[in-house]
Amino acid sequence: MNRENFIEKGSIIIQGMIDDAIKQGKNEITIVGNYLINKAIIIPSDFTIILDRCHLRLEDNTYCQIFINTYVSNINEGNSSRIKDRGISIIGKNGAILDGGNYNGLSEKNWKEKGHYIAVNNVILFANLEKFNISGIKIINQRWWAINLINCSFGKVRDIEFCSNYMRLLPDGTLTSGLLANDYSSVYVKNSDGVDIRLGSHDIEVENITGFTEDDTVAVTALLGELESRYASDRQTNEIYNIKIKNVRASAYCTLVRVLNQGGTLIHDVSIEEIFDDSGNCRYMDKSFAYAVRVGDMCRYGEGKDVAPENITIKNVFGRQDVVLRLIGDIKNLVYDGIRGYKESQILVQKD
Repeated sequence: MNRENFIEKGSIIIQGMIDDAIKQGKNEITIVGNYLINKAIIIPSDFTIILDRCHLRLEDNTYCQIFINTYVSNINEGNSSRIKDRGISIIGKNGAILDGGNYNGLSEKNWKEKGHYIAVNNVILFANLEKFNISGIKIINQRWWAINLINCSFGKVRDIEFCSNYMRLLPDGTLTSGLLANDYSSVYVKNSDGVDIRLGSHDIEVENITGFTEDDTVAVTALLGELESRYASDRQTNEIYNIKIKNVRASAYCTLVRVLNQGGTLIHDVSIEEIFDDSGNCRYMDKSFAYAVRVGDMCRYGEGKDVAPENITIKNVFGRQDVVLRLIGDIKNLVYDGIRGYKESQILVQKD
């Protein structure tokens, strides 16, 4: 990276733009240019950020997101307020990029040791937010999950392109490009999902997702853990429901679309349609080691009794993996159709 092409102290500049707009009674700013980010930018309710021909990149050795909402900021600062945020939009135009920059070494395994909670490595972290729009952005080099939505509702995530870090760490400490399906241990930046829809989220549309993710491209996960307790709200239910995922044409080292129900919480009314494994000539990995779509899991990731997902519809899936659609455990009112594989696929649907 040529630092001369980036404006330093971008967080202060952009936060100042937001504050000035609010003072003037405005609810929108447009960001143009390239900025280095060293502190999460806080977006208030009823506010729109337009990213026009801009590149926001996390500074080296930082531990922060690029964008968060006010609720997340309050929790991070120890404020006990549980007021819901509303009406936030991040809209990209003309090749806007959000960039995780160089990896900071923080992971799911070592965050306690390093003293920074892992969620600081999200690119966008929204929690307790109603009515939102994230669109038209390329997100690259995410240090963990790119877009993390906790207890968010009535929102759209569309027209997003991802490109995860695709380096392997060799035994001699050097980095080389290209992930290998039989060598997960060497992956340099692990768990770099695309979109994660977490507990309490509902009425969300995810559409037109492309690019490459090291882990799951879109994940709908009902788990009860540190993340959920940290950003908990006053909602009466943690159920995840009314989720529509459509037109994911991407390459995933892990799974393109995943539904995980291991936190004792119900996931219901999820539609997954037009999922295309685009990894045939992917230059970031040799092949995926998982599935195109997966519901349930043989491994344990959360505590509590599994609750069978309900009303799950999966249509028009094209996969290159050994197993295209993997179904694990009880699923109520499951409909699937149009599950197809390329010639290297061995099993179209596997039930366990």
